[in-house]
Amino acid sequence: MWQGLVVLAAARAAEAGCEQYQVVKTTQETIRQMRALALLDTIKYITKRGRVGNAISGVESILDLKTLLTLRDGVLRPAGVTRTRSKGIGRLREFIKSALHIEELAIVYSTTPDDAQKSSDDTINLIPNLVPKIVRLGPGLGVHAGPGAIIAVVR
Repeated sequence: MWQGLVVLAAARAAEAGCEQYQVVKTTQETIRQMRALALLDTIKYITKRGRVGNAISGVESILDLKTLLTLRDGVLRPAGVTRTRSKGIGRLREFIKSALHIEELAIVYSTTPDDAQKSSDDTINLIPNLVPKIVRLGPGLGVHAGPGAIIAVVR
């Protein structure tokens, strides 16, 4: 949905009759506005794909930590850990709440549509005029994120 929200912004600009250079400018501005926070139940799937070292994966599995990752300016970075999934979802809620001037929100999930719907409902209570898009994570990224992943993407 990171790319999806960018494409939707460009399509709206084109549909509004903007010239090509204006559509490109809108696309570039939208990319700069994009933020994402992901909650992973486990990092073993990222480890299997060579994205994280085995030592980190071992510590994470022993302590049963939930990992948070952020995507900003096209770079994936660690954003912290939580001891429980509910605390991680709370961090996603705070991320959404703290984002200024949200124009669009997508909540992306791998295997937990109920958590995505609850996050959407919580957001509607916080920001009544914003209707989040709820989308299932595709297989290309789902194989890395693993089951239980939930991601908030804001613009």
